[in-house]
Amino acid sequence: MKRTSAIRVLGRYLDDLCGPVPRVVTAANLKALKPDDWLTVYHGTRLDDVAELINGFDSTKVKSRHYNAPRHKGMFVAPNFKTARKFGHTVLEMVVRAKNLHGTDYGGVTGRQDPRREEIWKDKYPDSFRPYLSLTLHQSNEPQALLLELVAPRQIKRVWYDGDWYSRKEFLDLGLGYGMKGQKTMRDLGFDRSYPNYDYDEFIDAMALYANMTPSKVEKALSRIALKSMESGNRDDGLYDIIEGRGRGFEPRAAKRYADRFRDQLAAMSKRSVAASSRRVASTITAYHGGYAPIRKFKRDFSAQGLFWFSTDKAKILRGESGASSTKWLMTVRLDVGDKIAGWREYDKMGLYELERQYDSVNLDDDWIMFDSSKIKVLKVEKVQR
Repeated sequence: MKRTSAIRVLGRYLDDLCGPVPRVVTAANLKALKPDDWLTVYHGTRLDDVAELINGFDSTKVKSRHYNAPRHKGMFVAPNFKTARKFGHTVLEMVVRAKNLHGTDYGGVTGRQDPRREEIWKDKYPDSFRPYLSLTLHQSNEPQALLLELVAPRQIKRVWYDGDWYSRKEFLDLGLGYGMKGQKTMRDLGFDRSYPNYDYDEFIDAMALYANMTPSKVEKALSRIALKSMESGNRDDGLYDIIEGRGRGFEPRAAKRYADRFRDQLAAMSKRSVAASSRRVASTITAYHGGYAPIRKFKRDFSAQGLFWFSTDKAKILRGESGASSTKWLMTVRLDVGDKIAGWREYDKMGLYELERQYDSVNLDDDWIMFDSSKIKVLKVEKVQR
């Protein structure tokens, strides 16, 4: 099986793979909001801040605020471009779910934190699931809401910059510089920085895109850092920082999850390696093979796909539940499994030809796959009694 491609990693936000965002409600519907309504909202900010948003962002994290406002969670958004334009020279146009928007005052206090605000405006907006949200979106002076959501890149529809509107792709194609003296170039990272649920291979591919390295080099580098943190007992010793990338890699919540999962994966692999090593100390394995006919000597010419299946669980073969199955004859064998033993991880990712070139055998729980018939010695042949 091939490693997950970068295109699959991109899948969460490419419109042609994910499909269009559902119908966006109009201004008239803001008085009767439903949780699953999609709204177009705008956020005005600096160009440097856009670099942290354009590849997906987590608006639930606590951030410092301009205009002497206290630190709090959420991103202020407006229902129209004109309001958002007051707060920055660059404006993002996004589509978001109503259930992730909250009515708010200028200090970031929402109806969730102060439920009385929802009750007070219930009579005026009886058809809205959040009356206070409908109020703050309609207010004449700086209509606004507080967004608390993981925003995927595909939700960013347009960017207003230097007097013109651009699609997200067109904006990134400008190759704008940002940071001190503009030494950094804004680019499409190729993955969603906010998304915490990529599987292991997708995560490695995403980090490879971010670091401009091969997946194998990424795994080795992360493994070195993770092992160091595990040995010291400090689970945040460097691994999280590398994944989060000082605001340029994954968002903090996602980075922490991937750091924890990578360490767990590494620990599980280490346990399997220790178990395999302990088996290799004995140098041989006693196992079993079921067949339709007695086998005194295993020959590759008569094997399926040029390999041989065995199981250390005799009962499983007799029940017909093993790849080394058929229960007319039972062969007890001694296997020289060698020093290089593949496991489930390699079996799922590699073809049989690659496995045979790189490994002496494959161990899948109770089952073993052997490639070299000279490493198989038949100890006993018996007919199964029914």
